[in-house]
Amino acid sequence: MKESLLIKLALVTSLAGLLILFFISGNLDVEEKPLGKISVENLEDYVKIKGQVTGITHTENAVFLKVTQPQEMDIVVFKDTPLNLSKGAHVEIIGKVDEYENKPEILAELIRVT
Repeated sequence: MKESLLIKLALVTSLAGLLILFFISGNLDVEEKPLGKISVENLEDYVKIKGQVTGITHTENAVFLKVTQPQEMDIVVFKDTPLNLSKGAHVEIIGKVDEYENKPEILAELIRVT
């Protein structure tokens, strides 16, 4: 086969693969759950929650948020970038459910102020 034909074939296949991934990723969504429905049975699941920040504790490596809907849950944010939140902020958080001292908590991966 000619080299130019192989290059064209590789380019077309790569673009087709990227388009397929783009359309598939648009259909993926993380399930929004109320805090009262999140338990240790949901370990390793990704969830989306909305609530109000009622507490913030900064440590050297992480920030711990208390988020309330009417229920309250601890959210752990590892410090990769500065976190600009204050008490009373309404947030949407996407993260993975984890367990600490037999209670569920969320390891935040994305936080949006709403």
